[in-house]
Amino acid sequence: MALNPIEVDAGKRHFEENGWKVTVRSLSKFLGRDINAVAEQLRVLNEAEKAKSESKIKLNPAIESMMVFDIETAVAQATEQSELRAKAAEDGLNALAAHVREFDALFMAHSEELAAAQAQLLQCQVQLQERDRENERLRNSLAAADADAEAQLSQARACIESLRLELATSEQIVKSLIPLKEALKDSQEREKASQETLARARQSEAVAVVQAKQQEKWANDASERERKIETQRQRLQDEQKEAQEAHLLTQQKMWQLSTEVVALKTLCAEQVLEIAKLREARNATGATPDSAPAPAPHDQRHAA
Repeated sequence: MALNPIEVDAGKRHFEENGWKVTVRSLSKFLGRDINAVAEQLRVLNEAEKAKSESKIKLNPAIESMMVFDIETAVAQATEQSELRAKAAEDGLNALAAHVREFDALFMAHSEELAAAQAQLLQCQVQLQERDRENERLRNSLAAADADAEAQLSQARACIESLRLELATSEQIVKSLIPLKEALKDSQEREKASQETLARARQSEAVAVVQAKQQEKWANDASERERKIETQRQRLQDEQKEAQEAHLLTQQKMWQLSTEVVALKTLCAEQVLEIAKLREARNATGATPDSAPAPAPHDQRHAA
């Protein structure tokens, strides 16, 4: 609908009656019309007033009364349109508020899922660390057992070799002292002692072999336990990976929901601002010269 000069003149008079500064921007915002159209009509009105003041022609009171009536009618129509726009904007704001409440509920539900996933991930990490410490203890115990068994086996071998050398020496002595009976008897006694020593050495060797077999069995058992623990650790790592993937997916969903909530809240803020501006325009239109409200800060800025 084309802009009526009477509507512009009514808005201008309203500003002048309330002591407000008349600018193209503030007047176009008050009327809710295009700034270029308001500027053109305001220029025409200013030129008409200038021509009227220069010509010093007095208008007919009846014409002036008609103009005042037309101006009041235009102001009433502008007020009614502002109220309708404010009502429509308020309905839209209510609908947006309902959507925001729905998205808040959905956001809280995903927050609970994220907390559960984080708790499960922390539990898996604790279990994995415990399994790693147990593996380290088993490795240290196995290494110590292997070292002990190797030391005992080396000691038994050295003892056997020493006894063998001693037996060989005894045999040589016996052979060299065959002509002498006493020497032979002495040699026989020494040989008997050597045999006993050899028997003890062989017994010690047997004990060492048994101990080595026992240590080997312990090592095999430890290896089996380590293999089982490694399998459990691999399973925990797989569970941890799945928990991390679920955590990442939940974070992506939460980021998307947060973006939508921010967009909705921004739109709500714009609607609230628009409603405030419309109500302010409606209040300003209905104000009287004696009880005119002070200009809004944003109107002062536009006027500047």
